[in-house]
Amino acid sequence: MPEEGTQTAGGEAQAGAEGQAASSSESQAQAESQVAQTETATINFHKVIGQDGKILEGFKNLLPEEIRHELTLDTYGDIPELVKQHLGLTKMTGKDKVVVPTETSSQIEKDAFRKAWGVPPNSADYKMDVPEETKEYFDETLMGTARELFHGISLNQEQVDALWKFEQARVAQAVKEIEDSEDAEYEEAEKTILAESGEALEDQKHLANKLIADECPDEEKRAKLVEAINDNNLRPYLFNFLAGIQRKYRESHDGIPAGEQGQSMTPGMMESKAKELQATPGYMDGTMKNNNPEGYKRLTDEITGLFNRASRTVKTK
Repeated sequence: MPEEGTQTAGGEAQAGAEGQAASSSESQAQAESQVAQTETATINFHKVIGQDGKILEGFKNLLPEEIRHELTLDTYGDIPELVKQHLGLTKMTGKDKVVVPTETSSQIEKDAFRKAWGVPPNSADYKMDVPEETKEYFDETLMGTARELFHGISLNQEQVDALWKFEQARVAQAVKEIEDSEDAEYEEAEKTILAESGEALEDQKHLANKLIADECPDEEKRAKLVEAINDNNLRPYLFNFLAGIQRKYRESHDGIPAGEQGQSMTPGMMESKAKELQATPGYMDGTMKNNNPEGYKRLTDEITGLFNRASRTVKTK
């Protein structure tokens, strides 16, 4: 029995010693682990910061998990840049700030952003002036559609000004190209007609307008015809065609110009017409001769022709 007791006490003493040794070893292991972690952190820190201060890849691994994936961290290139941005954010503290809205933003957040960005309350509030030379190309319906589009994509007035300036320049350029093309077409037509007829375009225009005046008694329709001819960039062909009709029409009446309703004029009517032409302002006092010699010559030829035909007709009868 004594031997068993002795052995039991000895065993407990030995177990206690072993427990104390294990506890001491565990404490030492924890201390060594903490030191190792500190040394590892220190080593990792130096591995991600270069000697020139540049931040190397991997520095985010030293940060807490919850902020490790923030995209803002990718904007820091070196320590000076990090400090600079930090100071900038510090200065912003207390100032009005607006969050850029996302798909999940509330309408209140979106409205706050639009207001801070300079978007007007209503689309009609955009100022969009149209130059006089391009007004015919922008009606109110088109302007309203443009304003609604700009408002729908949250443009401020400065952005609208830039877009509208570009649009005006684009339209002005297109108009100029059209006008240049029409002018070139007119000049080509004028050269062609002149080469074929050998007659000045102004003389043909005079005969064309006279045909319209004689054969279209309705004043409104006559004005429309003259406008239609003169607004056409191929009008030299029209002048030439109508002038030819006028000449043939007069020749078909044996040189006697047609009167009202297409009836032949009597000698008395011819003389009355000639005197009427003589009463043209500026003709008798010579003013027209000085200011418009070509028109004066045409009028003189017509007056002389009327008197000669009247005289010839009387002698024939």
